[in-house]
Order: sequence, then C-alpha cells, then structure tokens
Amino acid sequence: MLAGLLNKQIAFSLGISEKTVKMHRAQLMLSLQTGTTAATVRVAVEAAFAPLFTRDHK
Repeated sequence: MLAGLLNKQIAFSLGISEKTVKMHRAQLMLSLQTGTTAATVRVAVEAAFAPLFTRDHK
C-alpha cells in the first residue's frame, strides 16, 4: 500500500490471490478505523514515526 501498488501487483509479488489482498486491506482499514487507503497509509506512517518523537533526547 505504501508503495502505491495495485492489489493485483501486491498479490503477484506475495504469491497470493488478489482477493486475499483485498480482504487483508479491508481488515486493516477496519482495525484502524480508516475509510480510505490514504487515511490508512497516513496512520501507518504516523505509527512508524511515533517512536522517533517519543524517545527521551538527553
């Protein structure tokens, strides 16, 4: 998702069906309570960078 790949491209690169990719994407969006791919990516990026902003910088 972060790379902007289509479901079909993700499925091919992982060796799974496109339907499986769609189901995982839908479950991720449901878990994160996001309604769009863009919002899902934003939450994922924020979560990845959160540890950088919460470290103790002494």
